[in-house]
Amino acid sequence: MNTSNLTLDGGSIGIIDGGSTNNAVIITGVHGVALSNATVRNGVIGIVIQAGGIATLSGLNLSGDSFDNVLITGNSSATISDTQSGSGPVNGVDVESTSSVIFTGQAVSSGAIAFGINIGTGSSLTLNGATVRVNSNGLGIQIGVGASGFIDPASSLVALNNATTGITVVSGSHLVNFGGKMEAAGNKINGFSADSKSGLDLDAASVLYAHNNTQDGVHLEETSVLNMFNTTAFSGVPGDTVLISQNNGQQGIGVHGNSEFHMHNQVKLVSSNNGGGGALADNGSALIMINSNLSHNAGYDVDLTFGSRGDLSSSRIGDIDCDATSLIRGDTGKTCPAR
Repeated sequence: MNTSNLTLDGGSIGIIDGGSTNNAVIITGVHGVALSNATVRNGVIGIVIQAGGIATLSGLNLSGDSFDNVLITGNSSATISDTQSGSGPVNGVDVESTSSVIFTGQAVSSGAIAFGINIGTGSSLTLNGATVRVNSNGLGIQIGVGASGFIDPASSLVALNNATTGITVVSGSHLVNFGGKMEAAGNKINGFSADSKSGLDLDAASVLYAHNNTQDGVHLEETSVLNMFNTTAFSGVPGDTVLISQNNGQQGIGVHGNSEFHMHNQVKLVSSNNGGGGALADNGSALIMINSNLSHNAGYDVDLTFGSRGDLSSSRIGDIDCDATSLIRGDTGKTCPAR
């Protein structure tokens, strides 16, 4: 397509088929293109938006493409709503090269070999009144390589039954959940992870629920940071920011490689019934926890090893353990290292 301000509506019966040898739809450098209520299938790539193109995709059923069901690249952008990205591609939605995607309404990306959604190379993701589900992919959603993500209070991001991790933020990227809901469950590695100098902010009474994942519910490593906070005077949202990590195969929260887990102001944490510990800090990492309930885990409810630090207060914590290299303070009654 090379015409701006073009609307194509398939009336829920239209089909665009790439015949397995061509990209089904190509939008290059034009603005105001709207494609809706159609099936797009069997392309090398289903929909390509490139070279500064701007498009709106709604009511689409995407499947059977060889590489990506949707590729947004080259400083382009798309708004996606009420769209199903189904099985077949390497990636369901792939956003590259300082491009952006905004999800509204309902969206599902399932059955991708690699990523249900991949946000890479300085690109951005926004959930604006959206419910986005990434189910049964290789990895649910990755925000990586200097990329960013934002979840608004009317949105939710759900990652279920992916073959590796549900939601991951990597390579200097950052995700902000400002009052929305995140759920990661049944994933075969971790529920949520932040790696390689990346971070997650949970703010404005947002919720992260990680449960029944094979390894950790929440996993941080390589100088990554998770911040939990809510200051009503700033956010305008009453209530606590909440993280619940339960029934995971290993740690409820695993913090490794000089990473940090911070809780401030109006927050609440529950980490219980995990197959490993409630919270583990290893290799120079830090746990700063308030208003937390860490109990009924198979391992230690809090475990500090290899030069890690714990600042624990106003919490219910069962068993606490630390090696001779670790430090702890707070009102737990535990001293590390022992005097």
